[in-house]
Amino acid sequence: DPEVLAGDLPGSVVDYAVAPDGARIALVTWPSPDLVDLLRAEVHLLDAEADTTERVDEDAGNKGDLLWSRDGTRLAWTRGEAFPSLSDVQLLELRGRRRRLRTIEMYMVDPGLLHLEGDTLLFSAPERTTAGLYRLDLATEEIERSTPAGSIHRGFSVSADGGVRAWLAADATHLSEVEVRHADGEVRRITDVSAQLQGFALPTKEIVSWTAPDGLAIEGVLTLPPDFDARRRWPLLVRTHGGPTGTDFPWLAGAPRSFY
Repeated sequence: DPEVLAGDLPGSVVDYAVAPDGARIALVTWPSPDLVDLLRAEVHLLDAEADTTERVDEDAGNKGDLLWSRDGTRLAWTRGEAFPSLSDVQLLELRGRRRRLRTIEMYMVDPGLLHLEGDTLLFSAPERTTAGLYRLDLATEEIERSTPAGSIHRGFSVSADGGVRAWLAADATHLSEVEVRHADGEVRRITDVSAQLQGFALPTKEIVSWTAPDGLAIEGVLTLPPDFDARRRWPLLVRTHGGPTGTDFPWLAGAPRSFY
């Protein structure tokens, strides 16, 4: 029969991650399963053999995306102060009995943690009107994009050692294609789904920007018909939505279905 672990832990478990050695399980709990409690999340460590738990975080927030390092000495998760919001990364050092919690401030919205080893944390995230795979240097706290510019990248898979990475790539003239980045840095496209578009007259997409009354720079995607002629007057259909999690991209893979 299934065995209940951490049965005395208050609240509801909403996320978990098993350590590489299988002896520890990281848990995210809310006081209740109601969405209203997501900003009161806590992170706990469960000793699977002793069935004991300890809380390892210190503050409130929206927490999740638990990720262990390959050697099991560190645990990372994301933390936001709202939903949706810019998320920080919290990193817990677990060497012997020593515990050290560190917060790294980020400018990304809802990053998805993918791989943690050495001083490198790989994560996915949207950034304005693009999205990709990013590398966070834990020593310098600098962030750099790891996927090529010019396409929107999502659906990532990373090998155990972090050397081989795969993703879906799409842009204004291509549907989602599978690409693989090998350890030598070469990126190869291994599908050709977009071949079915041959013979079709495709629209063009470009990024436009304007300044909001409060000074914030806002971007939008302008889609023009194949026969667009700037000398003519054309009707403008506008699709508005919230953000920053609700983002339009200049791609064919996610054409909007509603206009206002």
